[in-house]
Amino acid sequence: DPSIPDIEPIYPLDPIQPQSYQIEPLQTEVNPGDVTLNGYVGDAIQYVVDNQLKSTDWTRLVDQFRYHLDADMAFRGEFWGKLMRGACSNYKYTQDPELYDAIEYSVKDILSTQDEYGRISTYPVENELRAWDMWCRKYVMLGLESFYEICKDESLKQDLLKGLCIHAD
Repeated sequence: DPSIPDIEPIYPLDPIQPQSYQIEPLQTEVNPGDVTLNGYVGDAIQYVVDNQLKSTDWTRLVDQFRYHLDADMAFRGEFWGKLMRGACSNYKYTQDPELYDAIEYSVKDILSTQDEYGRISTYPVENELRAWDMWCRKYVMLGLESFYEICKDESLKQDLLKGLCIHAD
């Protein structure tokens, strides 16, 4: 039998001394405009920006919230946030000022639909938190957070944070 060394046992609640490690970053940040995609992928991105995102009727999407059109327990409210997330990602790449103006206007428009309870919802109050309501509200928050990352207006950024916090509460 090998002999057991005479060591002090460790007990589960004994404090462990933290160790400090220096880790070198493996990636560097790529800034907007640093990369250009050509060929099929570049053409596809430009097509989406020109023929879908800039031609979207953003007001019609916001009207789903303004008039609470999901009284039938549907999920129309998810589309604004999903489209906004995609638009912001495409803006980061293209830096297209016309696209930025369209989505900035839509963000201001959707913030104007926030009701006295803090809700930005396509569901009327009597149906809130039913069916797809939380799902749709989540996408509103994700869309607003995506725009926050590209927002150029400090005052609007503050309005976004305030609106998001009230919406989350």
